[in-house]
Parts: sequence; C-alpha cells; structure tokens
Amino acid sequence: MVGLATYLKGQDIPAKRLSYLAGSKIFAETDPANGMYFIESGQVKIMKHTPQTNGEVNLATLGPEDFFGILSFSSGRSRLADAIALTDCTLWEIDKMAFREAVDWCQEFSLLLINGLVRRLETLNERMGEMSAHLKEFTGRIEDLSSLWHSLAPMGGLG
Repeated sequence: MVGLATYLKGQDIPAKRLSYLAGSKIFAETDPANGMYFIESGQVKIMKHTPQTNGEVNLATLGPEDFFGILSFSSGRSRLADAIALTDCTLWEIDKMAFREAVDWCQEFSLLLINGLVRRLETLNERMGEMSAHLKEFTGRIEDLSSLWHSLAPMGGLG
C-alpha cells in the first residue's frame, strides 16, 4: 500500500505541493490550523516549548509518508506545537474542504489515513511502555535512597 503523500500525487484531490528549506518553520504553536500536511520527502520535527523547563521537547521526528497537523486541524483549535523542517522538505498541504472531500469520495485515502493513525498510536504505546519502565526504575532508586536515609537517621543523620 502506498503512503498518503504518494497517493496525493496521482489523485484529483486539491492539495498544494510545498517546499521548505532546512530550518524553516512550517507553522508555529498557536498559529491557526488551516491545513494538515503529508511529507513527500525530507524530515520534520514537531516540538513544544515548555516554560517549566525553559526549553523545548521534541515530540516527534517525521519522515516521508508521515503526516502531521491533524489534531489541531480536526478540532478547529490553534496549533499545539511548532513544526520545523529538519531537512529540505516537500510537503502536501490539504485544507478542510479538500480533506472532507477526500474522506467522502476516496476510500483508499481514508484507509491510508487510518493506517497512519494506527501506526502513530502503536508508537505512542511503545513510548508509554518505555516511560513506565523508566518510572519504575526511578521509583526503585527513590525507595533505596529513602531506606538509606532512614538507616542513617538513628545515627544522628537528622541532627
């Protein structure tokens, strides 16, 4: 099965083919979500600014046949993160009207979109499993430190 960007090339779906140079901002957090994007070539980084840590969190690095911008696009809210071209990129942008038309009239488009969302959920599930394992390890280390602290307390450690 082909990916969505490849599919868009050969269809009569009104999507715009866009090019971005490496380092270009595709959209910024809080921008209005006028479209969603399908990657034909290149890599895109999705990142969130975090005032709590005074930095940025890399949410995803996406490549050919991936898509992004669907959460804000489908909910009608502003963008939740920045999208930056890591390399020179060719993207397809599709607006809401064209998206609805494609979903209504192109069964293959809908199936490709669902398959992409399933892959994204599988990846998130794997990451959650990894985070759970790290949290379990961290909790064990905190318990070890607590035990050590309590064993030192009778010796005047709380002084």
